[in-house]
Amino acid sequence: MVAMNQQIPTAFIQNEDKGTMLAIVQLPDGASLARTSAFTEQVEKIILDDPAVDNVGGAVGFGILTFSRQANSATFFVDLKPWEERRLLEGDNTAPGVQARLNRALSQFPQGIAMAITPPAIPGIGSGANLEFMLQDLQGRPKAELAQTMQELIAAANQQPELQGVLVV
Repeated sequence: MVAMNQQIPTAFIQNEDKGTMLAIVQLPDGASLARTSAFTEQVEKIILDDPAVDNVGGAVGFGILTFSRQANSATFFVDLKPWEERRLLEGDNTAPGVQARLNRALSQFPQGIAMAITPPAIPGIGSGANLEFMLQDLQGRPKAELAQTMQELIAAANQQPELQGVLVV
């Protein structure tokens, strides 16, 4: 027990490839359901075109992160092909690899936010394999300066190979 306790990481839980992921869509506040539907058709096509993806089901007008009905949100449930099939495909077809590939493709849309997320290794602990950070100004500087500092922090974080898709939510 003592030997195992020294070898098992204590800080972060490793990602686990469960063969599923979520994709979320968020348009600006006030976007109509018709506009969201049109955008989600484009997102769904990109997801289905990935060779590791088996099936996609979605709910337009439902935001999984808030568990609420919103005309400007959509949620996709993505099933990946069985691992035996995915491992024979070219490239990284693990769930994190597919997530990174989809997020690169989905980040090209200017009209809204679309991203794939993998479920947490342990259900109930977070909404994904995420790290949350809050920037706080303790010196009362102007909001514009805080926003600039935040953008610089995000840019620096995205340069780190350990971090992927750092963004403001």
